Amino acid sequence: FADRGAIDKMIADCKAGCRAQSFWLSASAEPRFTLERMARHVFDLHTRGLAKPFDPKTSGAEWWVHFRGPSARDGEAIGFHWDRDEVYADVTHQNVHPHVATVTYLSEHGAPTMILEQLPISKGESTVQAAYLSHPKFGKHVSFDGRLLHGVPPELMAPHAEKKSYTRITFLVNIWVNHIPTDTHPFPAVD
Repeated sequence: FADRGAIDKMIADCKAGCRAQSFWLSASAEPRFTLERMARHVFDLHTRGLAKPFDPKTSGAEWWVHFRGPSARDGEAIGFHWDRDEVYADVTHQNVHPHVATVTYLSEHGAPTMILEQLPISKGESTVQAAYLSHPKFGKHVSFDGRLLHGVPPELMAPHAEKKSYTRITFLVNIWVNHIPTDTHPFPAVD
């Protein structure tokens, strides 16, 4: 993130590409533009040195962008959730999670990401063993086990933070190994 011009270009691409959906970049595909290059960089960073080899054709980066804030279409909060292949889970009633989940902050505004050491359970109750907060800081990259519960509770925003007009921008990448999330497709052709 040393090149501010590249980051500004990335934010512009994020604004243009934000469609409330995620996109797929196969490990065997060549990135075509800034966001795909960033997704590939994140994928490579988190798959280097894996104990088991992976199939590049069925592994890759699921990526998307969030713009959050008081005036954002989706509001400030991101409810607590587990990342998973939603379509597969709906059909099979089984969870398949990404190998690694990541958040890269492209602004310094908004509430922190809260990550809980809580795995999905089928029935009953369980206790959270630990919680981690990651406050937005421009260029900060956070990664965690893709099975963990996480969200963005606006109640944890710094009390002195300006809440009237801010935009929390994050670039999110889930690292999938030997599984392509159902109904996730590459970003449409770029001119």
